[in-house]
Amino acid sequence: MEPFPRIRVDGRKRRTNMFQKAATVLLIGAALAAAACNTVRGAARDVNSVANCTENTINGNTCK
Repeated sequence: MEPFPRIRVDGRKRRTNMFQKAATVLLIGAALAAAACNTVRGAARDVNSVANCTENTINGNTCK
């Protein structure tokens, strides 16, 4: 007796199931990529703000 019995599935159902899995992985990947872009964009703004503040301080102005 096998520990995991094989279940026979016709070709069409297997392809549909595989397509659903691939689509799910792609959608999750796209969501993560979009979130990462937002995070990187926010980090870039923070770095830019610090650079501007440092430059203003060096020139004798105040930070905003």
